[in-house]
Amino acid sequence: MSRTPPTRMALLERRAALATATCGVEILRAKRDALLRELYQAAGKALEFRTRAAELASRAATALARAEGAEGAPALTSLARATERDVLVDIDVRNVWGVRVPRIMSVPTVRRASDRGYGLLATSASVDDAAETHEKLVDFVLAQAPEEIRLRRLASELRRTARKVATLERRVMPRLRAEAERIESSLEELAREDRFRLELLRQGP
Repeated sequence: MSRTPPTRMALLERRAALATATCGVEILRAKRDALLRELYQAAGKALEFRTRAAELASRAATALARAEGAEGAPALTSLARATERDVLVDIDVRNVWGVRVPRIMSVPTVRRASDRGYGLLATSASVDDAAETHEKLVDFVLAQAPEEIRLRRLASELRRTARKVATLERRVMPRLRAEAERIESSLEELAREDRFRLELLRQGP
């Protein structure tokens, strides 16, 4: 591996690179700390989301089982197909310390029983309950899913930032510092040799 010639310019370049790396580490540390704060906040919200989503999913599953018991699976499947529809969403993206976090805006999916497209008198109340609990679950997931995405992306960005800090601190900066010290030592040695030769010339033969 070739070494950089020990020149004054090379020394200045290494010192400038070291100063830039030091500044970069400070910026990345600030980013890492900010991401960590955001991550803690997002983790709390994501935990609440998962707990609440699990509760709503359990209620929806129970309601569906009751409806299936009352109407039978074939009839329930037919009703579901009759009331099938698209759920329209609009996604906006914001930037948090370089992390793109989505925000989902959607039309509420919970409908009145009369708007679901099947005869109310021909079905049991358990069908309405199953439909409503599932619609509420969809509404909740659409509203809260960005927090889950935010948590994962913040965690990923935090890992990348921490790796960059570690690389600069453990590899780049020590190497630059060592090169600067080597060049400076070589320049000092050359200066001593020049002074020695100059002294010999002064002394003459």
